[in-house]
Amino acid sequence: MPLNSLVARTLAATLSIALVSASCVRNPARHPTPDSRELLVKNEAYSHDATLLRGSDALDEQDFYELAGDHESYEKIHEARSSGESRQTIGATIAVIGLAALAGGLAVGQFQDSEKMSVPDWVPIVGMTAGLLAMLGGMGMYRSGKSDASPTKHMFDADHAQHAVEIARYGAAGLTAESIKTLAIATTDGKLSYCGTGGATLAPATAKDKMGFAIKLDGHEDWLAWSSSPDQLITGASVRSPLTSSLDAIDKPVDVTVTVKGGTASQKLTLVQDLTCSEVLSSRGADGTDGKTGEDGHTIAAAGDDGPAGDAGGDAKDVEIEAAFVSAPGHDHLLLVVSKEDAGTQWALVDPAKGGVVIDATGGRGGSGGRGGRGGFGGDRCSDLLLGGVGGKGGTGGTGGHGGHVVVRGSTAAIAAVHVSTAGGAGGRAGSGGDGGSGGGNGSCPGKTGTTGGDGGSGGKGGDGTTREIVTPVRDLAMIAQAMATNPALVLEGARKR
Repeated sequence: MPLNSLVARTLAATLSIALVSASCVRNPARHPTPDSRELLVKNEAYSHDATLLRGSDALDEQDFYELAGDHESYEKIHEARSSGESRQTIGATIAVIGLAALAGGLAVGQFQDSEKMSVPDWVPIVGMTAGLLAMLGGMGMYRSGKSDASPTKHMFDADHAQHAVEIARYGAAGLTAESIKTLAIATTDGKLSYCGTGGATLAPATAKDKMGFAIKLDGHEDWLAWSSSPDQLITGASVRSPLTSSLDAIDKPVDVTVTVKGGTASQKLTLVQDLTCSEVLSSRGADGTDGKTGEDGHTIAAAGDDGPAGDAGGDAKDVEIEAAFVSAPGHDHLLLVVSKEDAGTQWALVDPAKGGVVIDATGGRGGSGGRGGRGGFGGDRCSDLLLGGVGGKGGTGGTGGHGGHVVVRGSTAAIAAVHVSTAGGAGGRAGSGGDGGSGGGNGSCPGKTGTTGGDGGSGGKGGDGTTREIVTPVRDLAMIAQAMATNPALVLEGARKR
């Protein structure tokens, strides 16, 4: 290749690197003016990073910490980005010099035996080697600097950003229970009522500070104290109906109160009783436990262990049911259903024109079979087997539990108003086969991935239970009479048609 052509190509490559240097990423911070909009941290799913906002507008990370008044975090980001900008310029310059040295070494090597040039053999080799190393090192420095200066790279995680917001709002102590000035509570369905014996479920409480900004209560649930009237009806997010203890609680509202421990904020939610809900009296069997994953193959090309079978679902309890129509002050026609099994007695009270009662005596679902273990690695020497181990077979799903045997007593109309399910539990899902082990070897003797293990079998369905209906005069319904004794105002209706 002529010397002038080689020089031209070297200059072209040098110009390309110079253009790359000109496209360096610069610090995107804009130093916005503070205003009344709220600083927010929006967590991203499956990531420690977060979207940083002012109101609804996205903010650069450095600008976010500047507005939050977190000068230490601001300076760290600023220094990292300034360093990144410098490293881009320096890296591109070193790469250009390295490329020039590489091109010079190539030129010297091509013409060293000509009459116009006489140099030792090692000179072009050293020149090309040094030039190549400088070029690669410079480009590595450039890429590293570009990454550090990039607006998409966050130095701090979401928790750090949230803490900065809290310190900006509440002082050096950050967010404390005393920061909460208002609370709000509601049910998950938004209704201001609870089902007759089914109760209600509360949504997580929300809180605001004195400026009206929302306070994240995640991890601070111990700051709140919950109470109810009547007493002791709250367990976690569940509000138990007082009707489950005594039918004397017909039409009785439930007050749910949440307060800040050691603070002044509180909120009360009054729930009225709703007898139009459909209720479930459950004697269902427990679901079987899923099988665990089989052990991986631990030696070269060893097969993975088979996944264990899922446990069988539990059998439903045998249960006795009594049903009758009753009336109460303000309610002309209600359906009272009492259920008795080994665990004790429970009842449901509904308006049969709008709600119903279901007796769930179904068997529990069988547990899913465990996944097969992964096959062993094929080995990294040509003398090894190289073929990865076979994955373990998936476990068999557990058998579903048997449905229960239910006896229903009452008038023909009352029995017809009760819906009974005694189906056997579904069998557990088959476990999937384990992955084959990765192939071993190297470039001269590559191995192959082992075969995936076979899936396990599905579990069998549990046997169905039975339902027996016995038409019984209302005066002979002892469980109904015992439940009614908790409220003398209840009147047992005769065996009348609906």
